[in-house]
Amino acid sequence: MLMRRFQRYVFLFVILLILVVGGWFSMSKPADSTKNISIVGCQMLNESILKAQIDSAFQGNEEHIAERIREFVEQNHIVDRVIVKEEHFNDIVVEIHERKPVATVTSASGKVLVDRLGKPISNEIRGAMKTLPKIVLSEEGNVSKKSSQRDTKLLATLLHELHTQHRQIYDVISEVVQYRSSSWMIYRCDFQHPIIVAPTKKNIHSLVNTLSLLQSSPHGDESETDIEYIDLRFENQVIYGKNQESVVNSPRRS
Repeated sequence: MLMRRFQRYVFLFVILLILVVGGWFSMSKPADSTKNISIVGCQMLNESILKAQIDSAFQGNEEHIAERIREFVEQNHIVDRVIVKEEHFNDIVVEIHERKPVATVTSASGKVLVDRLGKPISNEIRGAMKTLPKIVLSEEGNVSKKSSQRDTKLLATLLHELHTQHRQIYDVISEVVQYRSSSWMIYRCDFQHPIIVAPTKKNIHSLVNTLSLLQSSPHGDESETDIEYIDLRFENQVIYGKNQESVVNSPRRS
């Protein structure tokens, strides 16, 4: 009987000792101890500059730091999504998913980079405007107008699908120029003539497929010198236009 009681006291003492030591250890940790922050996933963003900004913003104030870092980094227009993980005792990993530009939109109000959803991105991405296809709005067009935003979203989606599925086509597109209402001319570096398209939510997939087919047989049974344009505005049809009037006053820019 005494032995059992003794064992019970020893067990309780050990439990109490563990709790006391654990509490002392947690309380003895300095409140302002420095976190080791690492960043992964940067391609367009400058990792060193971003880390310096985070260190400067949160030095000495680490309450709810993971959530606050996430909110801080998501303010950058290039960032699509941020995952912040607290690992081990003092390590924080910031995983960044960037919004990648697919085109430059040019209008009377200036130029802006857009992502696959047609949403503007920061123009601070060095060299991007020189290498991406240009979406050229009409003189009345403006990236802030609803109609222009709708068209820009459709064209950006089309370009993103081409970039994902047929990179060789995306890479040779130089400009997508507004032609008529909801109609656009695609200019390619390797084609002498424009391709007229009218993208909608329903026909993006078929447009991508047709543009892929044109890659292997761009002129069909026609002679290249006879073709003025290729018209893909009509479902399941490829029209090789020979009438100069159809493309007169084309707004193509150099």
